[in-house]
Amino acid sequence: MTNLNETGSVFSVLDSVRRNFPISRSEICDITKLSIPSVSRIVNKLIDNGYISELEQEYNGLGRKAKLLAIKEGAVYTAGVFYDGNVMKLAIINEVGCVLASSSEELPKDGKTPEDIAGIIYSSIKHLFHRENIKLEKLFGIGVALSGIIDNETGMVRFSAVLAWENVAFGQILREVTGIHCVVDNDIKAAAHAECNNRNYNSDIAVLLYLGEGVGSSVIVERKILRGATNSAGELGHIASGSGGILCSCGKIGCYQTSVTNSFLLFEARKFAEIQKPTEIFLLPIKKNLWAKRIIDRYIRHSALLIDTAIGAYNPDTVILFGDIIDNIPGLFEDICKEYYDNFACDYWRYPFEIKKSFYDGNSVVAGVGIMASENFFLVV
Repeated sequence: MTNLNETGSVFSVLDSVRRNFPISRSEICDITKLSIPSVSRIVNKLIDNGYISELEQEYNGLGRKAKLLAIKEGAVYTAGVFYDGNVMKLAIINEVGCVLASSSEELPKDGKTPEDIAGIIYSSIKHLFHRENIKLEKLFGIGVALSGIIDNETGMVRFSAVLAWENVAFGQILREVTGIHCVVDNDIKAAAHAECNNRNYNSDIAVLLYLGEGVGSSVIVERKILRGATNSAGELGHIASGSGGILCSCGKIGCYQTSVTNSFLLFEARKFAEIQKPTEIFLLPIKKNLWAKRIIDRYIRHSALLIDTAIGAYNPDTVILFGDIIDNIPGLFEDICKEYYDNFACDYWRYPFEIKKSFYDGNSVVAGVGIMASENFFLVV
């Protein structure tokens, strides 16, 4: 794409089309507050460069025809990647933020340098594009989501406990390995970005809660992610849920992190049985395994407590729960909601709000970071 100069305006126009297609030029003016000449100039350049297209003319209700615009199908593909030190998940994201194809593979970090990881990521992306018969030349950006404190503007991994990385310039490493525009961000911030880019998203304040290898949370205010000074605002995982419990990796006792994470569930279950995956605990016959029932009850109770903490801290209109166990165990989400409403919701907190699952059904992290890569491409061209 040629340099369009007016970088911010180009992105505003493109983003308004992506979020609201089909859309007219006058509607873009209303959304972006740009003048009609400016919008027309930018739209024409985007059409010339193959990023948006005009649909058949339709009446605008005033007896005149208005040309409607949409993102051109197949114009932009990005790759979204999530790596947690054990598993790498990849996805191809299309021009409107939908997951076209995905893959997952085990990738233990033992003995691998950040440069090794970057090389494996790029090789896996190329394989996925080849599998889906999409030319690699269509890849306009790579987004990688990692756990930890990430400088999303530079791609610097300030600290990641699960990767054992500190001050690793992974964004720069990835760009040097791939030669492609890259972004790196925190995994839960990436998931939040996906949720608020969903065309059906209508919350003013939402809290996203992830329960998996760790406890992650992110706050979305009027479609903007609350990041804070170190890109870690809104994190609730290391708030102590009581005076008891076990020692957390952060040095405190009884953090939510120690009661609802996959590793905690396995630690407790393996005292009684050879359990390989935490989901197995929830599938055991409860009458014969009372220990499993107690672990599950504790998981449900502390998950409800985490919701209560989020509601007390941020007064959101929406709480979004996601994670492999919540996504894959039938009825668990409903049990957590019931626990919250039965035992923690009080009269003055019974305002209208919704607890719901992620819109992206397990793909929010890769979708979000892939969308970021697409947006950043148009911000820097």
